Amino acid sequence: MKVTSADGIVISVVVEGAGPPMMLVSGTGDDQSRYGRVSPMLGKRFTLYGVDRRGRGESSDDFPQGFMDEAGDMLAVIDAIHAETGPVNLFARSYGALVCLEAMWQTEKLHSVMLYEPPMPLYERIDGVDPRKPLIRTMAELLAKGEIDEMITLYLRDFLGSSPEAVERQKTNPKAWGRWRSMAPTVPRELSLVSDYEFDPAKYVNFKSSLAVMVGGTSRPGMLRAAERIRGGIAGTEIVELPGEGHSAMTSSPEMFASAVMTFFNGANQTAK
Repeated sequence: MKVTSADGIVISVVVEGAGPPMMLVSGTGDDQSRYGRVSPMLGKRFTLYGVDRRGRGESSDDFPQGFMDEAGDMLAVIDAIHAETGPVNLFARSYGALVCLEAMWQTEKLHSVMLYEPPMPLYERIDGVDPRKPLIRTMAELLAKGEIDEMITLYLRDFLGSSPEAVERQKTNPKAWGRWRSMAPTVPRELSLVSDYEFDPAKYVNFKSSLAVMVGGTSRPGMLRAAERIRGGIAGTEIVELPGEGHSAMTSSPEMFASAVMTFFNGANQTAK
């Protein structure tokens, strides 16, 4: 499925499964294949629309000036799915969750929404400063000089905290490293946008869809603070915790992840009936 957004970006969407629609949106450095381990489970209950955001997979690209550009991409996809199926269930993770957070207040076509750890470094700053900004600038500089492998290594090792062994495994896997290289231009720009993001509850006064924020029990405290910030700003928000998990439960504990996702969306759909 291909959808063209208002500013001409073509978004590629992989469709599979059967049942009510569930749109899946990934984070920085990921494409729709991030949900590969859980799609067979979720697809038994839902028709899945795996979105490749701009700059990944078969989607086209342009440098976004802010979250509203990519939110527009997501609104175009929501409109297209809604035209075929009616109200849309939306699951989004990490940076993709922030993009969808900025899309969801602009539409009435969502049935229910689950956001998995939308990052808000504003609430983790030290003396008002995001300590990772110098690292993000270095990554952007490496990318500008064409030193893509070095930039990816820096992101995996120093930003995500991957072990040297884990980074080396990625490098020696041509498919995995090729995927990283293809999405490299999107990484510093997305991290820069996240670094300055601030949640504005006033936008959501008319938001009526069911909403949950998923948080890993072992994730850094800032993730829970961001979830609590959203719950405090959007009435009726539910926080769903995954015990013993972090930022990537769809790969580290797919059964737990799928169960939590289906419990929320099944409940939301049942309540609507």
